Amino acid sequence: MLFPSASSLGLAVIVSTCIDVVVCKVAITGVKTGIDAKTGARPARRNIYDLYKDEKQFALYIQAMNTLMKTDEKTLTSWFSIAGIHGRPYTTWDGVDAKSGLGGGYCPHGNSLFPTWHRPYLALIEQIMAGHAQEIAKTYKSKDYETAADNLRIPYWDWAATPYGIPDMMTWPTIKINTATGAKNVTNPMYRYEFTRSPEPADVFPNKPGPDADAEDVFLGAQKTTVRRPDKSGNSQMVKINSEGFKANNKSQSLRDAVYMTFAKTKDYNTMATQNTKGASFEIPHGDVHVTIGGGGSDVTTVGHMTSLAFSAFDPSFWIHHANVDRLVAMWQAAYPDAWLKEEVNDAPTFTMRPGEKLNEKTPLHPFTQADGKTPHTSESSRYIKNFGYSYPDIEDWKFTNAKDLSKAVTQRVNILYNKDWRLISTPKPTTTPKVKGVTATSKPTATPTPKSTYKIRGMALNERQAAPKVPREWSVALSAPNNALSEPFYVKCTANNVVVGKMVISAVPNQDEIAAGANRTTHAEFTLKNTLKTTDTGDVPACIKYLQEQLKCEAFKTKSDSKVEKKDIKDLVIEVADEVVNLAKDETEFPTFGERSVHKEISP
Repeated sequence: MLFPSASSLGLAVIVSTCIDVVVCKVAITGVKTGIDAKTGARPARRNIYDLYKDEKQFALYIQAMNTLMKTDEKTLTSWFSIAGIHGRPYTTWDGVDAKSGLGGGYCPHGNSLFPTWHRPYLALIEQIMAGHAQEIAKTYKSKDYETAADNLRIPYWDWAATPYGIPDMMTWPTIKINTATGAKNVTNPMYRYEFTRSPEPADVFPNKPGPDADAEDVFLGAQKTTVRRPDKSGNSQMVKINSEGFKANNKSQSLRDAVYMTFAKTKDYNTMATQNTKGASFEIPHGDVHVTIGGGGSDVTTVGHMTSLAFSAFDPSFWIHHANVDRLVAMWQAAYPDAWLKEEVNDAPTFTMRPGEKLNEKTPLHPFTQADGKTPHTSESSRYIKNFGYSYPDIEDWKFTNAKDLSKAVTQRVNILYNKDWRLISTPKPTTTPKVKGVTATSKPTATPTPKSTYKIRGMALNERQAAPKVPREWSVALSAPNNALSEPFYVKCTANNVVVGKMVISAVPNQDEIAAGANRTTHAEFTLKNTLKTTDTGDVPACIKYLQEQLKCEAFKTKSDSKVEKKDIKDLVIEVADEVVNLAKDETEFPTFGERSVHKEISP
């Protein structure tokens, strides 16, 4: 069911300042102001670039975030406490005990609950910030600002669409906004978070070297602020996030391709949701963005907070990044309305989930509580963004009477944003961008053209293949490796002709206690080779094989030091190149469909 029954509207946002976590239960409802009671239209989480242009909402957003960051760290709804739910300081939140006996915080990485767990997590910080914004709006003595506050939701940064790279406004130490007393330069909360007890006490963060201390945790735990791609002195190098990250070696293009192929190829919810299953998932580019912002280098003193699962949520970019991941998941859900979570066995331990437990739509998403303040959120309660009072500009579901039309509209939007070269669509690309308010497109289906990427029918003798009709083919490289293949985080990067094809990041490395408890997680990734084969006729199999044998390279590196690791030293690492038959989409309201993968073992990158 895509369109759940309407929840009650207009509920006041309650900003809890509870410190006694034994008796306090924070009800996570999302923000309920600004919703049209007649149409069901909900305020959108806006692209950060669009929010920046809105003088009123952007000013309220900046001030609300600053207020949250300055809240006493010991307060349950402070920036520090909310960020700490994800990883360190590995303490209980809102009285929800770490019943598994295993560490790592509450967040499930590498299982199918990854999207639905983060949804109430984002809703939590959104409703707290909205409460602050509504109080701040009153100081303007302006109805316009109060309306702006009622409609304010947290923004997202679409790192897979143009303009590529981290937005400039996230790299400025100060930022000019219109306050209630006039225009001022204020602390920019998108730039970094300043720990109010800096450095944090040793019983909160490890900040001194020791025989049992992780060097990366010690370095990050001793910082006075969050850092991004730090130099050896611990200073953030914002420029390098783009120059050596998003804008280097086709990085942003590879992210866009990963997003599009997840939409186009993955029709199973569990596969879309987690890198723990074979196929394309949003969790893979998500991890790449984390490491691209946080960085890695010659030693742990050049690793930033976003690279670490334990510390990433303290960096303000985490929330803008994860709002986009939630947006992509919500768009995928709208495109495939009947696909939903299937039960699986957990391989990813958290504070409250042990390996071997069965996970399904009723599994509690601890430590998040529903509106009654008692019942834990589940994937069932978190399935639809409507339940939390927000939307995205790409998913205006209240304008549609059925799921099929919404699916077509969202699919059209995906093709416009992430399929720039209009690949695997039989109709010509529209000369103007069609509006996604319905299912009407500006172009009409035409005769299917001869595809540029073709492949002769397999299973024939060479002379038979040459005479056979050509059909479209998609080529890709698939990777997999156990998370415990190395004793520390690592990644495998594939390039062709020195251009990045994709990167599989493994951050959640189980410790000995987790392994003993049965943690046995494997990370999977799949990347298209369409860009590297642009100048090669993929119907010429020998030419493709020769090119990929010469140009496609996959190398492994330790995340913390960026030092190379021999692939043979990564136990059970699998790298395989394959192609598959493609049925072209008729127009931009459809995705192509893909046949069975044919693996080319003769290509060993």
